[in-house]
Amino acid sequence: MKKLIIILIVLIGFLFVAGIFNWFNMGSEKIEEPINTIDSDESKDIIIKVGDKFTIALESNPTTGFSWMDGIEQDNISFIEKSFVSSQDENIVGAGGIEYFTYQANEIGESEIYFTYCRPWESVQPLEQKTFHIIVQ
Repeated sequence: MKKLIIILIVLIGFLFVAGIFNWFNMGSEKIEEPINTIDSDESKDIIIKVGDKFTIALESNPTTGFSWMDGIEQDNISFIEKSFVSSQDENIVGAGGIEYFTYQANEIGESEIYFTYCRPWESVQPLEQKTFHIIVQ
């Protein structure tokens, strides 16, 4: 009987430690970036086909009030969604991350997507600007 109680105590202890370990690792799983993601290198043309979706990734820290605002020059590209993924290396409040802007190519042609990094409520020059040249084939 004592053997059974000791085995039960060891088993409960093991499950408790395993549960605590799993609790500390919650939220640390790797979040995958969207498919066809383009980094913030605006010096290269983005060449895609009609119907393709693509995502532009820009470093950001919305906790400071700054975020990226976008604008599209032509109608051959349409905006789909914007999302933010905080940095996986830092699990602290206020940590930066990456803003993802997803678009779809609707018809053949060329266009520009403009980004400004600013606080939308301020009437001052943006902190940063980027322009991406898109070629839809």
